[in-house]
Amino acid sequence: MFVIVLILLMCSPVYAQKAPVGEVMRAQDLLNDRDALVRQIDYDGRVLVRKIMITGFVPKDRKPFESAFKPYLNKRLFPSDIDALIAEVKYLYAQEGYQELVQISYTLNRHILKISVSFVSG
Repeated sequence: MFVIVLILLMCSPVYAQKAPVGEVMRAQDLLNDRDALVRQIDYDGRVLVRKIMITGFVPKDRKPFESAFKPYLNKRLFPSDIDALIAEVKYLYAQEGYQELVQISYTLNRHILKISVSFVSG
């Protein structure tokens, strides 16, 4: 009796529903992004950074940022190296008087480190 109930439950329309095509495609995109990120990471945890971009709330004079980025370009970086670079960016904003007024985040995709800076009202 239990087996028959189990078979009937598994054949019900609730179990037979398929995920919408959009959800399946989004899941596949997420898996592809994850796989791309995994391929970027070396066996020792480093990632190759070929380009560094800064977007969002950026002062007109970008030269200090370009100088800070130069030692990190085309190198395999540990996460601690990226943290050090972000600390340098925070320091540059502090020198400009924006110490507590900016929020800094970053993403790494296809060997491009993208630093996003947003202005936070104080």
